[in-house]
Amino acid sequence: MSAKAKGKGKKALPKGLGSDGMPRLPPIPTSAVRKDDPYAKSKLLTHRAAKEKQNLLTKIMLDNAVQAYEATVDHNKHAELTTDNNDEPAYPAQMMSKDRRVRLNYQFLRKCVEEAPVVPIQQQWFDNILKLIPDELKTSKNREVIEETLKEVGENFSKSMQKSLIQLTLVKPAVKGLESDDWSPPGEDAEGLDYSQPWHEDYVASKELIKYNLHILHPAMQQSLAICQESLSSILVVDCTQYRSEGPMEFSSLRNNIILECEKTEDKLMHTWYPSIINLFTDKSAFTSIKPDKQESFYNCVTTLISNQIKDLLVRTIDSWVSLFDENNKENLPYFVWS
Repeated sequence: MSAKAKGKGKKALPKGLGSDGMPRLPPIPTSAVRKDDPYAKSKLLTHRAAKEKQNLLTKIMLDNAVQAYEATVDHNKHAELTTDNNDEPAYPAQMMSKDRRVRLNYQFLRKCVEEAPVVPIQQQWFDNILKLIPDELKTSKNREVIEETLKEVGENFSKSMQKSLIQLTLVKPAVKGLESDDWSPPGEDAEGLDYSQPWHEDYVASKELIKYNLHILHPAMQQSLAICQESLSSILVVDCTQYRSEGPMEFSSLRNNIILECEKTEDKLMHTWYPSIINLFTDKSAFTSIKPDKQESFYNCVTTLISNQIKDLLVRTIDSWVSLFDENNKENLPYFVWS
């Protein structure tokens, strides 16, 4: 069937209907106010991002084309000045460039140096390292870790010796292809610097200065501190925990008992602790190392040390006396008779 016959077979649609048989809407009338819209030609409304990108891409392509053209013109001018069009191009004497020959030669020499035998680390050095490890860490549980660590130390030592041998034997040429080679020769030592180590002399001098001025390090000081800690640390001037068991008492009686106990404790210390302290400093032969100009400061240090120990005894006694009247301390709180 021809196309003409097919056209005759279709029915014509009534006027005003669409292809789907639905009525068409009339066109929207244009208002006179819309024609006079002042924003119809605004840059903001007429701006199109796609158009701007197309213009920018065109500008970039033109700039690149101009640069390529100028570079080609400069190259042609330079070629016309340096070469003769009638001469045939000269071929190199060798197909391999000089830089490549130098690079390959350096790589071959470096490989030969790398394959050279290197003296391994001495067993004595491993033994010295093991001596620094505590015995409790040398158990069978940690033995495997120690062996792996020593193996790693040996490998690092061999690599360091190999790198040092290459640095001292070869000089890396300044050619392309060796930028990643970090086995360049070591830098030169800075000149004009003092490499002496006077730390030992300074240490000895500081040690003597401390020994001369820091009197607390004297053996007599250590002995007196030990006597004070042994005699004073475990006692109190007044034992306040015993008055609870004595029953009700007047405050005046408690005060008298406290005074008597303080006198007893003082008398006990003067007959036991104090003579032992005095005996330490009566032996003149033990203080011959103290210079005459340092004796006053030495005995001032002794006085300060003993005073601090006695002060600690008194503070502990006062704290015990204050805690005696704490409401929460019902076990040791004494009974008072109020007249």
